[in-house]
Amino acid sequence: MTDIREEIAVVFQPVVDLWSGRVLGHEALARRRGREADGFLPLKRAAQRARQLPAVLEEAQRLALQAAPARPGGTLLFLNVNPALFTALLTEGLPAGLAWRDLVLEIPESEADFATWADRARQARKLGAAVALDDWGVGQADPLRLLRLEPEWIKIDRALVQGVGHDPAADRLLELLVRWTAPTAVRLVAEGVELPAQAETLLRLGIRYGQGFGLAAPEAGWRTYVPVPDPDGHRLAGLHHRPLAQAVAESLRDARLSRLESRQELLAGAMEPALDAFLARLTEPPFNAVVTDAATARELRTAVRAHLGNLLRGRLDISDVRAAERVATVHQAWGVNLAWYVSAHRRLTADLARQLRATGGEDLVPIVEDVMAWDLDQTVDATQQLLDIDPVTGVLTRGAFWARATHELGTARHEGRPFCLGVLALDGLEAVAAARGQRAADHLLGEVGRTLSGWLARGVLVGRLSGAGFGVVLPLPPARARRQLTGAVQALAATTPVLHVRWGLAALGNGHDLDSLYAQADTRALANGQARRTAES
Repeated sequence: MTDIREEIAVVFQPVVDLWSGRVLGHEALARRRGREADGFLPLKRAAQRARQLPAVLEEAQRLALQAAPARPGGTLLFLNVNPALFTALLTEGLPAGLAWRDLVLEIPESEADFATWADRARQARKLGAAVALDDWGVGQADPLRLLRLEPEWIKIDRALVQGVGHDPAADRLLELLVRWTAPTAVRLVAEGVELPAQAETLLRLGIRYGQGFGLAAPEAGWRTYVPVPDPDGHRLAGLHHRPLAQAVAESLRDARLSRLESRQELLAGAMEPALDAFLARLTEPPFNAVVTDAATARELRTAVRAHLGNLLRGRLDISDVRAAERVATVHQAWGVNLAWYVSAHRRLTADLARQLRATGGEDLVPIVEDVMAWDLDQTVDATQQLLDIDPVTGVLTRGAFWARATHELGTARHEGRPFCLGVLALDGLEAVAAARGQRAADHLLGEVGRTLSGWLARGVLVGRLSGAGFGVVLPLPPARARRQLTGAVQALAATTPVLHVRWGLAALGNGHDLDSLYAQADTRALANGQARRTAES
């Protein structure tokens, strides 16, 4: 019988910084020798026919580890593991020239036994390795699984990446992932990047790292740099320019903006020293706690310089709105303090005004101040939207809902007003995702969000508390709150008949806090679901 292990070829695909083109690491991929371009499937089929798949996978891992010491210094090795391969890795150890801190162990998001994997991840971290959640977006895409595994990296499946830029549901889901991971140090990698437009959209969404044939194909050698698209070079291409007077701000009429356009040389001379001072602040606290290396600082300076230069070109259009949104997503992905950015932006505006007055451009100062204020407002608004609104459902995020509900509860207790908390959980969503795909499930979630927001009375808070769970704050007496919630559940049954809604309600009483109200409502929702299943059987 042929030993398929003799037909293994291991190739390495770069994981790339989409801003700079710098290669952070390489993923080891097993291929059948002579058919490297055909992917993993030919090797897998041959190994399965020969009943050698476990041995082939273990040999491929050994070959990858054997080759890894030759990789460029400072780069990582991304290694796909299953339980048997993880055990073999611990048993056999690493070759000379390769340390545990050089490894990122990739665990599939579809892995069923996540509790055991969480223990293995902790074991790997004790040795110094990092953990990546692989193929995110094709499994449950459950934030609770992220919390349980606590990965250092999340690799987004190519099936989701292919929809970036033209499928709103894919963009919304990735925006949601960026918000889930923003308070942490998790790095996001988009797999299957094939087009320049995908790389640009991923950066706008706040996803900085990518991997795919559009960047670099897997090969036997190693890379340190990969050419990447310039996200600013063609940012305005194909966009319809709109006078801001018609779209956003009454104070910035076309005649005022045209004065900026006609005096670009004066503006450029004033901008340079003001911008230099602003960019120098990137090396000061608190920003330097986020941007920790010189290469990243240089990249950010280039992006900021291009953005502000375009901003003062004398036309304001939808591209500037998009740029402000991109600034917001990058801030959130890196944990940039918004208050610091506001302060630095205002200092830049003041410095620019001072330079203009000193060089004979005093008449431009009010226009520049209005333009800069508009840009700051756009960025702050975009940041607040990212923090508060769930892009899949259009209702409040868990954090925003919990903060506002806590405030409402305190006000209700102080003023003696009624306060009820409702919990709704959707049964059947996972079955829809399994049968029809995640996009269909997201579409249903969007319908749920729109139905709840449209049905419930003004002043009612609605938030998404988990993948298929929602919370509702009703400032009503219990009987009226129950009627409102019952009506909303009936409306959901009409708009999303494939889903079953479990719901429960809890009213404010003595000694209640939001956690205890949630526990009561959630317990009642569970009992409600059990009663429905009993009745149906």
